[in-house]
Amino acid sequence: NGEAPYPIGQFFEASPYLNLLLYPQAAKFNRRHPLDPAKFQYLEGCVRSEGPFEVPVFPRNGGPLVYVSFGSLGAMDVGLIERMLAVFDKLPARFIVNVGGLRDAYRAVPDNVYLDAWFPQPSVVAKSDLFIHHGGNNSFCEALRFG
Repeated sequence: NGEAPYPIGQFFEASPYLNLLLYPQAAKFNRRHPLDPAKFQYLEGCVRSEGPFEVPVFPRNGGPLVYVSFGSLGAMDVGLIERMLAVFDKLPARFIVNVGGLRDAYRAVPDNVYLDAWFPQPSVVAKSDLFIHHGGNNSFCEALRFG
């Protein structure tokens, strides 16, 4: 009837040969039992390449550029994003917001906000002054990679 759960505090089964860690070594934490460097290799973050991205011209085109993306599930919370848009309207910044397939659910969009269903995220993050995200592995590594 399935696999037994891992013991408390264990999150993966290490290979006796080689383990590839997708996050940068700078983000590692001190472990009670350090990982064997011969068997654990940090890949320094795996960030995919995407096509170029041109920052759109905003009617209110000033201030820092903020990119907001909460992944597929987070984009489904229209109420939360609408509350965020109301706050963004009052801030001296430009916002690019990924809302997944729910673009048509937003009728009142402030003129310092650009919404769309998809963006080439690594290319957008590279041009952003701030990246607000859900903490997923790809977003986390992209934020570290591009500062």
